[in-house]
Amino acid sequence: MLAFLIFLVTRWVFTTIDQYNALVGQTITRGKIPAAQQSVATGATVTMDAPVGGADWVTIEASLAGAAAAGDLAVQCFPYAADGITLLTSPLPAVPNVGYPPTLASGSSAAVQQYNVQGIDKVQFQIKNNNAATKTITASWRTESW
Repeated sequence: MLAFLIFLVTRWVFTTIDQYNALVGQTITRGKIPAAQQSVATGATVTMDAPVGGADWVTIEASLAGAAAAGDLAVQCFPYAADGITLLTSPLPAVPNVGYPPTLASGSSAAVQQYNVQGIDKVQFQIKNNNAATKTITASWRTESW
C-alpha cells in the first residue's frame, strides 16, 4: 500500500493537464481575455464567453491595475439561454465563501469568484472598469467538475 501511495505522489508531481484529465475522467477548461492585459476606458466593460456545458463550477480571476478603490473593478457572470445565443439579463450569484469579491491591495483591485453552472451550457463574464481613468484589466477563467 505504501509503495502504491509513493507511486501516486511521484507521478502526480509530473502530471500534465492532459494526463490529469485522463486520470480523473474530467476535463479542466480554461480561457482568458484575448490580450494578456487589456486597456479598458472609464466605464467600459470587457466580455468573455465561456463554454461551461457539463461543468459544475466556473471560477474567474480578474484584476484591475492602478485602482484607487475595491469598487473600481466589477465582475458579473451572465448565463446564456438554451439556444446559446440569447444572453439572459439576470447575473448568476457568486458561490458564498469561495474566493473573494473585488478587493483593493497594492494599487490593484482583484477578485476571485466562483459560480455554480450546473445545467448551463454557456456564460458570459462582464468585467467593468469603474475607475475615472483608462486602466488595464487581466482576467482568466476555468471550469471544474466533481
